[in-house]
Amino acid sequence: MRNQNVQPYDYWICVQECSIIVQQLSLVILFLSTFQNLSNSSMSASLLISINTILLLGFVRVLWKHLFSICIFVFLLLGLSPVLQTLTQAYSSDTIWALIVFLLLLHLFTQDYSFMNGYSTKMQAAISLNSILFVSVLFASQLPSYLHSFSIITFCIELFALFPIAKQQFSTSQTTITWILFFGSAIYSWMSTFYLLSLLYVTTSLMIAFIVPSWLIQVQRQYKNVMKGPWTEFELSL
Repeated sequence: MRNQNVQPYDYWICVQECSIIVQQLSLVILFLSTFQNLSNSSMSASLLISINTILLLGFVRVLWKHLFSICIFVFLLLGLSPVLQTLTQAYSSDTIWALIVFLLLLHLFTQDYSFMNGYSTKMQAAISLNSILFVSVLFASQLPSYLHSFSIITFCIELFALFPIAKQQFSTSQTTITWILFFGSAIYSWMSTFYLLSLLYVTTSLMIAFIVPSWLIQVQRQYKNVMKGPWTEFELSL
């Protein structure tokens, strides 16, 4: 007996749901490209600090209730930047980069995508946020001055802590935000000479957004729920 309660997935709704992963991936690429530009002197620390200031002023308009806490945290971070810059001097470059890759993957896999999609009102992604903040500290230790360290950590906080909360107040749809970030991050990473990473990012994002939903729908059509009797549990059969 075929289960009549199965609700077929809609392809474009699945695309919309999966695009939030692309949005988070775009933020990671934006962060990596900015670090690349700082490390090879394509971007100065003062320029990134200016960008951070503009972003922070924009976020404060939405998160004005937390203005005092944000200011205290920024000044505290500025004071700790010289210490953070020398935090990993005793470790090899290979060890640091292996840890960075692991933490970036941990960040992506433990992000609170329900909050990102607007299904919950409270962000519950402590592991994800802590892992990306640790990445920013590792990046800071690879940069030449404490101003570079301060700017990259502040940029990380704005991207991964303030932006997800502030964007819930935007009137722009999540899909529009996702594709603005996607194209912006793709162009920015290419201009940052991250050619291989840029191609990998675009390919992965398009697969997540358009091919994975199609696979999900095909799996639902291929497998069906069969009932042997009115009181038996559903069983997945080939």
